[in-house]
Amino acid sequence: MSDKVKIDANPIMMEECMQAYKDGNIKEGRRLIKEFLQAIEDSGQDHCSCSEPCMYHGKCKECVLQHRGGRDHLPYCFRDMVNERIEKLSALTEHSLKDRI
Repeated sequence: MSDKVKIDANPIMMEECMQAYKDGNIKEGRRLIKEFLQAIEDSGQDHCSCSEPCMYHGKCKECVLQHRGGRDHLPYCFRDMVNERIEKLSALTEHSLKDRI
C-alpha cells in the first residue's frame, strides 16, 4: 500500500492537468488524469468520502447514476466543490442569500 493520495483539490489535477487542458494539450491532460487515478488505486485507500453506509459506497458510477435518476440532491463527494462555487457567487451579493435560507 502506497501513501495516501489527496483526492479533493489535488495539486496535480488542479494545476498541472487543468493547465494542460487550458493550453490545448489534451494528451498531457489525459496522461496526468491516468497518473492521478493510478496513484489512488495503488494507494489502496478508500476513495469514497461519503460516510453514509449504503450499498453504493465506493461505486462511483452506480452512485452518480442513482443520484441523477432521483435528481433530489448531489452525491456527498460533490458537495464541497459545489458549495465552494456557491460561496464565491454568494459573495457577489455580500452573502445576502443566507438571510433567505
